[in-house]
Amino acid sequence: MRNLLFVALIACVAFAQQTIWDGAVDTTWFDGGKTTFEISTAQQLAGLAVLVDNGNDFKGKSVKLTADIWLNDTADFQNWEKNAPKNQWVQIGVYNVMIPRAMCKGFAGNFDGNAKTIFGMYINAEGNKMKSAALFGYLGAEAVVTNLNVTSFYVSNDGILTAPVAGANLGKIQNCEVNGGTANGGLWVGGLTGSTEEGQILDNKVRANVIGMKIVGGISGEINIATLTGNYFEGNVQGNRETGNLVGRVGGATTIIKNNKAKPVNTQLSSFGNVKGNTKKAEIQ
Repeated sequence: MRNLLFVALIACVAFAQQTIWDGAVDTTWFDGGKTTFEISTAQQLAGLAVLVDNGNDFKGKSVKLTADIWLNDTADFQNWEKNAPKNQWVQIGVYNVMIPRAMCKGFAGNFDGNAKTIFGMYINAEGNKMKSAALFGYLGAEAVVTNLNVTSFYVSNDGILTAPVAGANLGKIQNCEVNGGTANGGLWVGGLTGSTEEGQILDNKVRANVIGMKIVGGISGEINIATLTGNYFEGNVQGNRETGNLVGRVGGATTIIKNNKAKPVNTQLSSFGNVKGNTKKAEIQ
């Protein structure tokens, strides 16, 4: 019993020592002449968002997360739909369907989560009907996000491309975990990505609630000409049309889907909501 009390005390002290984001932004860590960076604070992570929004896509550069990040106190995260926390996250890159893709500002570098966790991400993008809402709003074709954990989050968007990790993904997301939270959107809503086109989703685990109107999936709202292998979903998926426990809409003759598993709350849903006609030659298991 004494040992158990000691472990509990250490856990409480560790939690108390976490520094919750004060809303400030730090870009001083960035040097345009360097190609590798390490960030360890919420301020520096917010700085990455500012840098990408200002047109620096980090192509050919790597960013490594070296500490857990607390964007908000997570004690009440399950009630954030009604009671918003202090800090709202501004996404890293933005996908806007009203402008050409080439003009959208996205992240195109390598982001290594280093098995660290981002706690307490809150996004309320209600009224933002034509833009993404996620940790990374837009991952370009060269982007790689690995070994990242996102937990105790709430992302709400009555528009498009809503997810905890990436709104629009053209790159690769591998070995990431999403635990405990809700993605609530309109179209293209997923537990990892809103949409993945010509990208890869490999060996990720998602435990979350995913709610949307159309094109809703436990892993991704849509995948098109993409690869989805070795992923796991556990949670509740709700949608009105094109909704599946893994993917809401599947397209692309070269799409590869295999070795994915789901443990859904809604067992009436199939794994895939709508497999479009042009996927007849795709590898789907």
